[in-house]
Order: sequence, then structure tokens, then C-alpha cells
Amino acid sequence: MIGTNYEAEAVYVLSQILLDPKDICALLLSDCGTFFDPLVATWNQTIPPNKPPLIPKKPVQAGKPTLRVLHISDPHIDMDYQIGSEVSSILSIPNANLLIRICDAPYWMVDNLLQQIAQRHKDIDYVIVTGDFESHAIWDYARDTHQRMIRNVSQLIKSHFPDKQIYFALGNHEGVPLDSFAPSFTPEEFHMDWLYGTVADEWKPYVPADQDKIIRFNGCYMVKPWPGFRIISLNNGLGDSLNLFLFINQTDPDGTMTWLSDQLLDAEKAGDKVHIVAHIPPGTPEALEGWSLNYYKLAIRFENTIAAHIMAHVHSEGFSVIYEDPEDFNSRPVDVVFSAPCMTPYSRYNPTYRIYTIDGRYDGSTYQVIDFEEWIMNLTVANQPPYDPTVEQLYPSILKASPFP
Repeated sequence: MIGTNYEAEAVYVLSQILLDPKDICALLLSDCGTFFDPLVATWNQTIPPNKPPLIPKKPVQAGKPTLRVLHISDPHIDMDYQIGSEVSSILSIPNANLLIRICDAPYWMVDNLLQQIAQRHKDIDYVIVTGDFESHAIWDYARDTHQRMIRNVSQLIKSHFPDKQIYFALGNHEGVPLDSFAPSFTPEEFHMDWLYGTVADEWKPYVPADQDKIIRFNGCYMVKPWPGFRIISLNNGLGDSLNLFLFINQTDPDGTMTWLSDQLLDAEKAGDKVHIVAHIPPGTPEALEGWSLNYYKLAIRFENTIAAHIMAHVHSEGFSVIYEDPEDFNSRPVDVVFSAPCMTPYSRYNPTYRIYTIDGRYDGSTYQVIDFEEWIMNLTVANQPPYDPTVEQLYPSILKASPFP
């Protein structure tokens, strides 16, 4: 079933990259021709010249206004979840247990979790949602069911935060098949109008009209919540190492990296600060090496402008460091990429959400991340009488919880 989902895509991609008998031979035998490995291929993005003098990052002065930003990601909702159903060949849930840690998230669990978040954290200033709405049942992926899921989950989140701005980004599981984001150079049957059009319509309350064209083209957009601050939602499915279409040509597909560069240059000229919101962190196995290196180049070039890189995908909490020389971890650290944990229990985690404390809205704000806290739905407690899933704080401050000084 999974193979069938990829059949048309794989046949097309192979027909484009295996154009010579030597190419086929090199694919099968190491000593026959030269095999092109797209996973380590690189390409050079044009980086704007005239980088301004470095403005060193400094701690935010105590007493300055702050923002509280909710980050939720990777709900991976399973619409077919049934209490007590068999979840694997060797494990089943007895009696009336609510949920376990190797299943995806039941819809009602996500609804309950969002309800608790909204009731508990009324001081949230805005919400970030970094994708992966669909379950891990990738053999069932279809465009129409994905469209319904995107509409359903987007509206669910809106219903719990009706007076908040919500900024969405696409995850790799939004592709059909999984990880498939066809650039516009592919035949029309593979084009992404069905996905990009769906999110453009569903996220319209939060996406400015002047961004409608670009989100319908490559799934990206930029918003200005207020003067001096911008949020860029980047579709890095176009840098996904499992996106087979990029094996044909991964050089800046649909101009996504050029668009990002232009947005950052425009923000730099205006003196604005930027948060980049995306799903797959650069440097992880599912980010193409060439894409990651070019992202790093832009992050280094615009380090005065970019105040935060906010991503997810890995399901566990984490971070990575961008160095001035990406090949040398002894070089100067430039910035941090934040990776938030997931809402799904799939990876044997408790459903989790994160709240960032960010330098707030005032003249001269750096908009840098000052701290963050994390909250979980404790499944051990939830599966005990009275079977009432409630959230609890995992830690109030990463500055206090982290082993790093």
C-alpha cells in the first residue's frame, strides 16, 4: 500500500535522473560510473552583500515588557482511535484506559488539551503551530482526507483561541504521499495547489492579503504582527531529504530560499526583527545538506535581524547551534534553533506544549527568546481513576531546568 502511494512519483523521478545507462549502472554497482547522491549534494544560494557590523546579543534588562507565545506542534491526530483497541501485534489496551504512548493522539485528547491550555494560559499573546496534523498511518494518506484534517484542526485551534493571532507552518506529514512537496517544474498532476490552496483559504484570517499569492505558490508567507516585528512561515518541505522530487533538482525549489533572503533583506532595511517559524530544523537527517548549509548562510548573514528560529519535527525537546563556520563547532556561535516537543504520544512521550517568554513590544526590543516553560499531559496519571487527563507543568523555566550554565 505504501509503495503504491509512491509509485507515480518514483517512476517520474527515476525517469528524470536515470537518463543514461551509466547512471543506472552506478546506482546498482559502486565501481560502475559515478553515482549522484542527492542527500549530500550542495548548491550555492546568492547571499546579499554588505553585511552590517555585528550587534552582539545581550541579556534583556529586567523589567522590560515581555510576550508569552504558545508553541504547539505535531499533534498527529488519529481519527480512528478506539479505546481498548489493539495497537500492535503484541500490545493491546485493557479495560477502559484512555490512551498510551505508542498511539497517535485521539481527536478528543487534542481538543481537551487545547481547552485546558486556553483556560490555564489566558495571558498568551499569540500562538505558533508548526504542522504535522495527520497521523502516522501513512498508507492511508490521500489528498481529500488531508484537506479535511487541515480544515478541521485549524478550525479547532481557532475555536479555542478566538481572540489570538495564530501563525501556522506546514509539516512534512502534510504532503501526500508523506514528505512529497512537488516543485512547480514537475508535471501538473503532482502540483501542490490542493494543499497550498487549502491552507491559504483556512489560514486567511491570519495571513495578509498581499501574501496570498506566495502561500498559494510555495506554502510560505510573512506577517507583521506590529511595527518592528515580522514572522516568516517557511515551508521547508522544499528542503526535505525524503522529498523525492528534489532528487531531480534541489537548487532553490520554487525560489523558496531566494524569497526568504528577500524577506530578510527587506526586514533589515526597515530595522525590523524577524522570527522564522518552520517544521524541520536545519541539520537534522530530514533536512537536505544543501538546503541546511544555505539556511545557515542566510542565518549568519542576517544574524542582526533574525531574533529566533522556532521549529519542531523531532518530537522531543531540543536545540541546535548555528556556527559562523557550519563545518567548525569551535567557531563563533551565531544563533540557536529551538525545537519544541510534540502533542502526540506516538514516540512514547507525554503530550507536550511549550510557552516562550520573548522580549516584548517596546521601542528597541530585541524580540529574542528569554526563556521557555513546558507543560505535559501526564498519561500515567490520566490512565488511573478517575481517568481525568489534566496538564501539569514539567518545568517553569529552561534557565533553571537546563544543566547548562
